[in-house]
Amino acid sequence: MAKSFWNRISISFGVDQHVERLFNELIYEPWGHPPDDGSCQPTFEIQESSSAYIIEADAPGLSPESVHVFIQGNRLVIRGRRETAEVSRTRCSICVERIQKTFSRQFPLTSPVDPDRIAIEFDNGVMRVTVPKRPSRIDN
Repeated sequence: MAKSFWNRISISFGVDQHVERLFNELIYEPWGHPPDDGSCQPTFEIQESSSAYIIEADAPGLSPESVHVFIQGNRLVIRGRRETAEVSRTRCSICVERIQKTFSRQFPLTSPVDPDRIAIEFDNGVMRVTVPKRPSRIDN
């Protein structure tokens, strides 16, 4: 009887892992957002106007030099690196959670954009990326 109980537990864990993997593939990956793995992924908000996409991210500790934004196909790619906080040689660290990590996010774009006019601004720990759309042409 004990063997039957442990077999059911083993099967249950296997099914749970498969369901979680499928859930992550269906929910997170199409939007370019991997499941939370404890990395330094900034949180993003995307807005669209008639002339541009505006992407804002909570990005404390990031600098303009540590972030790269580019267009790849019909996707906006944002990659960056959060640097480790400077360690003091005169004090002993009790807790260190701000570690050096890289992140990469991709967002689908539904309108043609002008990659040469992408602007990045940092203000009070918020990164704003403005991606201008190309003007639409109406042929008569």
